[in-house]
Amino acid sequence: MIDSHHPLRETLINQTGKTEVERAKFLGDVDRQVINKMIHRWQPGYEFEAVF
Repeated sequence: MIDSHHPLRETLINQTGKTEVERAKFLGDVDRQVINKMIHRWQPGYEFEAVF
């Protein structure tokens, strides 16, 4: 959405960072905070073999 002219573009940029590096850091920080508060991390019960 950041590369488009979507109406939420400016809001996303303002909330997550002006550059791609800043946005990646923001998402990594949020992910780390969530993982630290979780009791366990979800994993599928069964994963099918890759088809291709």
